[in-house]
Amino acid sequence: MKSKRSERQKANLKIASILFENGMDFSVIEKITDVTPLELLGSKIDIQNRSNDKSDKNRKK
Repeated sequence: MKSKRSERQKANLKIASILFENGMDFSVIEKITDVTPLELLGSKIDIQNRSNDKSDKNRKK
């Protein structure tokens, strides 16, 4: 069972990601979502690495 805190963090990260993609400043994103720039960029890197892993697997098939 997921805790409410982790669900809230996930939701805030999604909101922060959308705000970042739309050009919002990091300081504003952090105030609104309580997600640090490092957390946001870390999640972007994880997402990119996962998509690269999937495309590598598809190429090998």
